[in-house]
Amino acid sequence: MQSIDMIVRDKGLWADAVDALTPWSMSGTPALIVTDCGSAFVDFDTRVGATDLGIDIDHGPAGMPEFRARIERMFGTMSTNLIGRFSGYTFSNTVVKGDYDAEARAALTTEDLSEALVRWVVDVYHRRRHRGLGGETPLNCWNRLVAKYGVAPMPSVELRRKALGTRLKRTVSKKGIIVMGIRYHSEVLARWFMHATSKEVRVRFYSEDIGAIAVELNDHWIEVPSVFDCYRGERAQTWLLAAREIRASVAAQAKVDEMVIFKAMTRIREINANALARQGLLVDDYSQERIAKIENEMLIGFDVDETPHATQMPPAALIGGDAGMARALRLISTLREATRLDRTARRKLVDLHRLLSLDPVMDGFEPDLTSWVLLDPASAEVEQICLLTDQLHALLVEIGERDEQQDALALEPWSQTAA
Repeated sequence: MQSIDMIVRDKGLWADAVDALTPWSMSGTPALIVTDCGSAFVDFDTRVGATDLGIDIDHGPAGMPEFRARIERMFGTMSTNLIGRFSGYTFSNTVVKGDYDAEARAALTTEDLSEALVRWVVDVYHRRRHRGLGGETPLNCWNRLVAKYGVAPMPSVELRRKALGTRLKRTVSKKGIIVMGIRYHSEVLARWFMHATSKEVRVRFYSEDIGAIAVELNDHWIEVPSVFDCYRGERAQTWLLAAREIRASVAAQAKVDEMVIFKAMTRIREINANALARQGLLVDDYSQERIAKIENEMLIGFDVDETPHATQMPPAALIGGDAGMARALRLISTLREATRLDRTARRKLVDLHRLLSLDPVMDGFEPDLTSWVLLDPASAEVEQICLLTDQLHALLVEIGERDEQQDALALEPWSQTAA
């Protein structure tokens, strides 16, 4: 999966991270990938992911490298011109190796090797004349053919998420779906939750962009965004580093504010941008097993305080959606311009009270109940709604008492006349 992801993506990020002098602009969606029979290439998830991207995979016969002559020649060139220059080289066989102690002489870390490999591919191999290309460099050949024939664009992040993301199963609650301590929710998911009998769904988690997940609902895949914007476009690795730093610095707090998360992730991204990019060259293990381990050991109990942001939405909109908000705004406008409370305005005040009371029975109006399942009874926004409802109820009672007094005053002259 990682190899396909690197093929289709823009790799300029990694070239910049190692200070390469040449752009690494090769990207797109190939029609065919030819591989050997390594376990990573014959893996079911890899084949399904490639199919979802519209890519065919062809496996060469095992034990017959001559059917993969070009890539085998590439490995030979890399071994001779690059790997052979490092101490700790293991050589092609034990006869050539002799008594050379490769393990004792090994000095490079995997990160060092990754950086050297990128620099060699981008600045050396891509710019060196190639006999198989008639003396043209791979970089010039790529640019010439792309200018002549074009290239299929790389798939969108939404498509990569669905095709290449880690396959998970999650149970949907009224708060949505939580993956690696991040809460994801949407109106579509809330509507589905209200009517679904089984709450378990299939999920795709893409570590290169944790701002959303793909969720399968009724045999259709939808994008469900993270509740907080600070995760949009961020990589899972950045989030884990930020979470580790946050837990160490605010361990005594029961909840963490979103702004704390945003500042921590921004700081890590700014300070370690190149290091994170180089790390991305390595195969990130975001398998089901590792995600479960991260959630159980590192992110268990990690709770984000949503109060400051939830209260920014007006109660009428939080409960009734756009329609409820529109009705509340029209009522406010009517009351500002009115010189007296007529029967229509009073009925609208009663309807608003019913809306805030979560009472769906209103004349001529059926509120959007989707957001009701999103409300946490113990949250600050629900407390605010209850206070507003009580205040509106007290106002309605006062209006009713004044009406009774006015009716009594109006009847008094008539009673005297009748007597």
